[in-house]
Amino acid sequence: MGKSVLLVAADTYRAAAIDQLVVWAKRVDVPIITSQQDSDPPGAVTYDGIKAAIARNIDVVLIDTAGRLHTRFNLMEEIKKVHRVAGKALEGAPHYSWIVLDSTTGQNGLHQAEAFSKAVQLNGAILAKLDTSAKGGMVLGLESKSVCLSSTLDLAKRLKTWNFSTAQTLLKASSQMLMGGLNNV
Repeated sequence: MGKSVLLVAADTYRAAAIDQLVVWAKRVDVPIITSQQDSDPPGAVTYDGIKAAIARNIDVVLIDTAGRLHTRFNLMEEIKKVHRVAGKALEGAPHYSWIVLDSTTGQNGLHQAEAFSKAVQLNGAILAKLDTSAKGGMVLGLESKSVCLSSTLDLAKRLKTWNFSTAQTLLKASSQMLMGGLNNV
């Protein structure tokens, strides 16, 4: 698609979260904005990442805010703050927000999606660990609860034909979703 991508490691709490994202950024040859674990709040890293993307004329910014427990009030408030800060860094941002769900968690994943969709506007869900015995049946629960449907349903329809064997394929699919939906995937 010819779009440039920047990753932002805004999960500043979970041990090794930044390190893991740095490894993936190197593997797919994408620049990344990070901070030291426990040094900068996620909102600050988000702001710096968006401003860096603007300065570098980057087309797509993917911000990793993983590590939020939907049952922890302070962490849910932090994700709301990250959304507000993104909007201050770039008007209209965030343009898309996805929740990544572990498909092996079943109903807990549905509860996570419901809690996050109440906290921030979600555009879709990405189901991880579909290479296990899990089949991602929670996506049907997402549909019935009207939680983050637009991208999730398109994704669910195409799961059997997609090849997610490499991070590059996932990054390409994510970028294509951001740039106009799944019609071109």
